[in-house]
Amino acid sequence: MKPFLSWAGNKYSVIGQISALMPKGERFIDVFCGSGAVFMNVKFDKYLVADMNEDLIFLFQEVKRNPVAFTSISRALFDNFKGQDGYHKVRKMFNQKDQSGITTIKAAQMLYLNKHCYNGLFRRNLKGLLNSPYGHREKVYFPEKEMMGFHTIAPLCEFYCWGYESTLAQAGMGDVVYCDPPYAKKPDAAMFTQYSGAAWGMTEQLKLLERCMQAHERGAKIVISNSDSEEIISLYRSAGFLIHMIPTRRKIAAASSSRAKVMDILAIKE
Repeated sequence: MKPFLSWAGNKYSVIGQISALMPKGERFIDVFCGSGAVFMNVKFDKYLVADMNEDLIFLFQEVKRNPVAFTSISRALFDNFKGQDGYHKVRKMFNQKDQSGITTIKAAQMLYLNKHCYNGLFRRNLKGLLNSPYGHREKVYFPEKEMMGFHTIAPLCEFYCWGYESTLAQAGMGDVVYCDPPYAKKPDAAMFTQYSGAAWGMTEQLKLLERCMQAHERGAKIVISNSDSEEIISLYRSAGFLIHMIPTRRKIAAASSSRAKVMDILAIKE
């Protein structure tokens, strides 16, 4: 099932490899859900889906609550706000603070902006305003088919705007936890190393692993995606994780416009 959102670092291109290695359990906990490519493509009885991005979680919650109204309003935005001028008008509306009571419209605006902005980059400035640039696409695809797919799994999902510590605190026996944090940086690679505006370094990587180990002690199975940094691989192996190499494609340098084949890892502790 393809996600209806574009998102930095989404795992749809490697979901076949991830799903094949995913342990079995009753509940799936997606700690850094992003586009939702992983939770939408693994089979569990129920799902706890979390992310620190409140706009993202708000969108998922609203699509679950009001799918027909959401789809109708989103289609109207795609049809009536064309080109760069249309994009800037919707972005201005989205950034207005007085939209209480019109939650479905706000969520539809986010979908429009996500599909029209540059590379699905959802970015806010220091004032908290969305400032993602226009994507200059000749034609923008309306993801109605993908939204219909989401509706089939949404009733099994609970969505929360939580940080990883709060989310992992919920994990225990019967749960399979999946973490896709900002990757450990490698010297030769351009990677997304921030999470909701906060830079991630090795201190956060260590804290995440500590919380994962606590969840494992309570009976949860843990799965973590990350870069194939030697430091990260050594860290996970020392904690008893089994390391699987996942070939993927990513820009190797920030100035490069080409994509090259690289390796990610999937670390699993059952």
